Amino acid sequence: MKRLILLATCAAVTLVGAASAQTIQPRGNAGGWGVFLNEATNGCFIQRETAEGIFLQIGTEAALVELTPDDPIGFLSIWIPGAAPENANPAELVVMEIGPNTYFGASASGTRQGYHGATVIAQGSELGFDLRNRRNMTVISSSGARVDIRLNASNISEALDALGACQSSLG
Repeated sequence: MKRLILLATCAAVTLVGAASAQTIQPRGNAGGWGVFLNEATNGCFIQRETAEGIFLQIGTEAALVELTPDDPIGFLSIWIPGAAPENANPAELVVMEIGPNTYFGASASGTRQGYHGATVIAQGSELGFDLRNRRNMTVISSSGARVDIRLNASNISEALDALGACQSSLG
């Protein structure tokens, strides 16, 4: 079943574009993921590195939680080593397939400390269900780049619980 999720390109660019200017505080580890507080966005995120050197980040921020407090909106970012290809479209569409569901997002045209990436914005319960219950995620850009991620390589349920606890502690 396809789910067309709210595409918030401006929010995605804000989330990924300003990462270097933000104050990040470690909040521990859970299920093989680091748990972090981003003071600039008043939000929490979890992060882990895959065996291929790809960073996954899943989180939220106060502004996204305030939109739908009963089912907060969150983000999933993927950061691939190296600069974006020279011909990359800064407004490139990215599709993340998790099980039978499809999430749409925007690529991040800038780099983050030697990485390029993409972000999707999605309803927390829908994305959380897929992340907890599916084994694989495939990311495909409109230019044809493809990355496969094993979701069961860590205890993502434990990490998502820690993410929720961190965000709840912010009030």
